Amino acid sequence: MSKIVKVIVEQAEGLTEDMKPFTYEGELCVEQAETKLRQIAANGPELGYFKTDVEVTLSDGTTVGLRMDVERLGTPDNDIEILPHLRRYLETYSGRVVPDVYRNEYTPEQWLNIMVIRNGAEATMELARCLEMFNS
Repeated sequence: MSKIVKVIVEQAEGLTEDMKPFTYEGELCVEQAETKLRQIAANGPELGYFKTDVEVTLSDGTTVGLRMDVERLGTPDNDIEILPHLRRYLETYSGRVVPDVYRNEYTPEQWLNIMVIRNGAEATMELARCLEMFNS
């Protein structure tokens, strides 16, 4: 996806030699980073997951930090696809979409207010701008 120009993947748990950043740039950066996430998953623990930091840089220079919980390869709903994870993150923290777990507790307006309090108005608006760019 041309809107993402760089992805950095860094495993935050596991063997020390595995915990270093891997940087991917250019047109195939998302695919290359997902290949790295699959490699991490191939060595994942039998139970649980490896916390993995993923930093995505958009074409306008904005960076978005994500934490992906990478489970063992073959685990259903494994968190190794960057684009859906980024979309969920931007939707949630921009206050645009109430996560399923909270839909019975908060209205969309309440959720937006919670995100403004949590993130600050400026950061919430920046996430909304990133979401609009991502969706265009």
